Amino acid sequence: MTTQTVTGFRLPWTGGAHAYPEADTFSAAKEGFKRRRKGVMFHMPNTGEAGAQSCAYCGGILAEPALAASKDHGNNTRSEQSAAVKPDRFSTWHYDPRGKRVIGGVHYQCSWSNLLGAISSIRSF
Repeated sequence: MTTQTVTGFRLPWTGGAHAYPEADTFSAAKEGFKRRRKGVMFHMPNTGEAGAQSCAYCGGILAEPALAASKDHGNNTRSEQSAAVKPDRFSTWHYDPRGKRVIGGVHYQCSWSNLLGAISSIRSF
């Protein structure tokens, strides 16, 4: 079975997906990434089962707007974000090929706050 035949899974720039792979369900993501050896970031719509999960960054429900949050990244670096006004259509997830699992669902705004905080932490060495 190829990824093109997995129901609810789309590769980038195919079937309406944008720059990242998209999966409608956790099982579709696991099936679509089944033969991957490296981890991959992908998006899931918050209207489905992903929307009921809580954000790994701010702790809010993914189908609702992101909450104001603060995170310590080490090296005296903190990332701060204000609360979002509207909910995101998609959430960002990661596929872990070693454990064959989907991890780390976050709001779009939270993923940027986490990334920029990690970059600032590395820069401050």
